[in-house]
Amino acid sequence: PYTTLFRSRNLTTCQATNLDPLQNTRITMPLVLQYHEIRGLAAPVRMMLKYAGLPYENKFADDWFTTERAEVRKTNALANLPSLFEEDGTVTTQSCAVNFVVGEMTKLNGGSPAERSRVDQISCQVMDLRDSAANRVFYAPRTSTTFERHAANVMSHYTKIEATMRRWGYRSEEHTSELQSHV
Repeated sequence: PYTTLFRSRNLTTCQATNLDPLQNTRITMPLVLQYHEIRGLAAPVRMMLKYAGLPYENKFADDWFTTERAEVRKTNALANLPSLFEEDGTVTTQSCAVNFVVGEMTKLNGGSPAERSRVDQISCQVMDLRDSAANRVFYAPRTSTTFERHAANVMSHYTKIEATMRRWGYRSEEHTSELQSHV
């Protein structure tokens, strides 16, 4: 259903055989992940998909503000990036929601409600860290203490994450989860 959105000049694929060179359009894949041509908020999703070995198309949002956003709005009024398109027509937008959906698909969200809660808590804390860091890096006035304040801010988030994970008895070598994709 999204063939009109995807032209070979605009996408990269995990498997080169997914393109029909005569038609210059995509051949149906189970998942399409759309985001800007940067790592950004789609990086954790790409890592989870790669780790789980799920094939997907990595669609760059070249024309997001002119045509692509309007097309996505037809199926999901939120129309934000990253956007995840599933074979059944489901469109999920917003980075946290996409992370959760892919975490469920890849079985990386934890095996019990308690584990899922832990993944969610750390994922939300990492998003707080990301948002805070982005605000300080891109929007805070530059002064002689900018770097020191930014470093202290980042360390306060890392300290909370580390203390929480230690309290839970978490050892990174023993677990693989969505939260590792974030951290």
